[in-house]
Amino acid sequence: MSYSTRILESVSCTIILLNRVLKRRENGAANMLARFTAEEERIAAIEREFGIKLLLEEREGIHLRKVAVKHFDLDAQKHEV
Repeated sequence: MSYSTRILESVSCTIILLNRVLKRRENGAANMLARFTAEEERIAAIEREFGIKLLLEEREGIHLRKVAVKHFDLDAQKHEV
């Protein structure tokens, strides 16, 4: 068994961060893990789930852009759960 085959066998789920929703897809089913109401919550999830640490400048820059949590209307979006 090759190294790449072992890695593929150990992958059992996908974590998805889309706008204000964090989901885990496993065995064909998606489960919502969190709905974010503040940018700080979403930034914490990015660090916790993906191991990505944003610099202060990056964190501050998000608040000024269309991708900020405050710009998404969660009720208007359809999410697969």
